[in-house]
Amino acid sequence: MEEKKDYDGKIENREKPQEFSAAELRQQLENVKDVKPGKHPQSKKRKRDTNDGQCWKKRLCLWDLPYWIDLKLRHNLDVMHIEKNICESLLGTFLALPGKSKDSINARLDFEDMGIRKDLHLKHDGDSLYDGYASNLASCITADGCNLQGLKTHDCHIILQRILLAALRGIMHNEIYVAIAELGNFFQQLCARTLKLDVLRQMKDNIPIILCKLEKIFPPSLFDVMLHLSIHLPDEAILRGPVQYGWMYPVERRLYTLKHSVRNMARPEGSIAEAYVANECLHACSRYFDDLETRHNREGRNREHLDTSEGDISVFQHGVDLLGAPRITYLEKDYDKMVWYVLNNCPEVEPFIEYIGALRYVRGEDISDDLFALSCEPDLRIRVYSACIVDGVRYHTVDREKNRRTQNSGVMAEGTHNGEDIEFYGCLREIIQLQYNADSTGHRSVVIFRCDWFDTESKKGRLKDDGLFKSINHSCFWYKNDPFILAPQATMVFYLQDTKFGGNWRVVQKFAHRHLWNIDETSGDEIPKDVTLSYQDDECVASNIQHTEVILNNVTAGVENGVIIDASVVEDLHRQREVEGMQNYFEDEEDETYWQYASDNDERTIPNDVDDDSDDD
Repeated sequence: MEEKKDYDGKIENREKPQEFSAAELRQQLENVKDVKPGKHPQSKKRKRDTNDGQCWKKRLCLWDLPYWIDLKLRHNLDVMHIEKNICESLLGTFLALPGKSKDSINARLDFEDMGIRKDLHLKHDGDSLYDGYASNLASCITADGCNLQGLKTHDCHIILQRILLAALRGIMHNEIYVAIAELGNFFQQLCARTLKLDVLRQMKDNIPIILCKLEKIFPPSLFDVMLHLSIHLPDEAILRGPVQYGWMYPVERRLYTLKHSVRNMARPEGSIAEAYVANECLHACSRYFDDLETRHNREGRNREHLDTSEGDISVFQHGVDLLGAPRITYLEKDYDKMVWYVLNNCPEVEPFIEYIGALRYVRGEDISDDLFALSCEPDLRIRVYSACIVDGVRYHTVDREKNRRTQNSGVMAEGTHNGEDIEFYGCLREIIQLQYNADSTGHRSVVIFRCDWFDTESKKGRLKDDGLFKSINHSCFWYKNDPFILAPQATMVFYLQDTKFGGNWRVVQKFAHRHLWNIDETSGDEIPKDVTLSYQDDECVASNIQHTEVILNNVTAGVENGVIIDASVVEDLHRQREVEGMQNYFEDEEDETYWQYASDNDERTIPNDVDDDSDDD
């Protein structure tokens, strides 16, 4: 009964709206009159007729195609722009950005018209507007003139799925944080590279509950068509597959390239055509210059090192590209630990563990040169590096990245603790190269990482997991006598400041790299080097949402000072809303842009300040 206060007090007994079949849609569209879009001279104002039962204004020309009625997915909803618009609405409301905040005076007047959320109505004793959504998060931003107008679509993609969820911990009320976290987790699972049907069906059932939670928190102005379209995204994913086959990122990047090909603003088509011809000519000529560096054979910044050695020991074929000049030192204290770890993590040594001591004195005919070199101890002179690239992933030590804006020192490794398989989280301290007896090519080495492992013993309270995030205390360490792992065993993670627990607590984030794919080595399909990919997780994972009752009576209790509004402004808004309501009742609002773009008589130019949704800088 308490939940009725958050809505209009009425019980909703209606079922889900029925989806029309293709035959029913065609029958309805046959009765739609031929209407020319836009402000055509021959078009007249049309009065709304509520008795015909039709909701269509015009018939799409695509219905003339013979195969259109048989398509399962006729209209592909763009996840990229839906995610961007939802993220901008949330950020604008949280940060109280002028013109972008959904918590406005009109939104508070909507509460009065709907008769709900009386605690958020405008107070007539001075007409102060309480802002319970933006004040907390906005106070944490100290930069003067903070503005978020320059966000790209991929920036909103990362903010909504990662940064915003971690930033709201401890700042917002738990009810608000849970609702936003579940929405961000919904898009995170939806945008995974691999989708599962059972997970998608569960997401389809969860998204209406998530929107109901948001409806209890935010004003009605937040619930525009973009937020509503998220209900249909799981259905489209079931029909289409993963989102990378349907979103607009590659299209926007291609439009970005074509847009920058324009040199003559009066003739954009000709400029694009000339640039395309020049690009094709250079592309054809570059095929005949294999010895020159072109964009087709240029290695990436985080290039993968190809090990050409013919050895049969896996630890020697690490494929690590070491960066920078090494620091040669002697580590007599940890030397035996490193050698022990290498031997106990080499699969080829496992059959010989019981009698490995005998191999030091007797060399059998079935012992290879690499195995014999591995049984010998490496050189006492240890080479220490501060950066390396492992399988296309760049790692930095903690000391190297102190003055950098990026974070490349977080590592994660799988292991066992008290007979249980767990994940070890830590930070990279040193990159060590052990040099063994060289072969004819001069290559026999092993690269290991020295890490500081954070204590994740849940019984001691060192690890806090709320189902959405794992928070780790960076001041507590364990396994100090076992700090080494092989370089290929490491998985990169990054840590965010935990705003809920503060202090030395950090939120750990596992992610999938944009340019790395788990492809079978026998497959001949390759991803072009010049293609820029968008961030995606490897696989969607089912997550349970909280069905507890959301109580928000104390959300605005701590806000002492509101925003003072002149009473005349509220009266003007009331009159304006009445006039607009009468106009919308009698007339339909028509599209003013389609006819302008479709007209052949208008002169079209491309302005310089075009809003670009591309992710290329």
